[in-house]
Amino acid sequence: MNILEVLHLRMAGDDLDELEELVRRAAGSPGPSPSVTFFRHARVAGDLLIHLAWNESDHKDEPSELGLRLASFLRIHGLLEHSVWIRGGGHNGHTTTPASRTL
Repeated sequence: MNILEVLHLRMAGDDLDELEELVRRAAGSPGPSPSVTFFRHARVAGDLLIHLAWNESDHKDEPSELGLRLASFLRIHGLLEHSVWIRGGGHNGHTTTPASRTL
């Protein structure tokens, strides 16, 4: 099962580079480590999107301990949305194309 945790931070005036470095250090701590990817909004200077991608089969479909720690820390910097996504499709993660229909 592939799990994606998404942390979307909308802030004003904070240093995104410093926050990214703090998140990288936290994600490199002992224990299971996700793949961490950062995105900055193309036009909104204070928007940061963090993806934590988990491939472990024992990872549950709820926020990870790391995700919760990061969310707690990031909330002091602005508005935060934290969500968990499960890869769609069959057991191999591939999506299927639904039969076409007229709406």
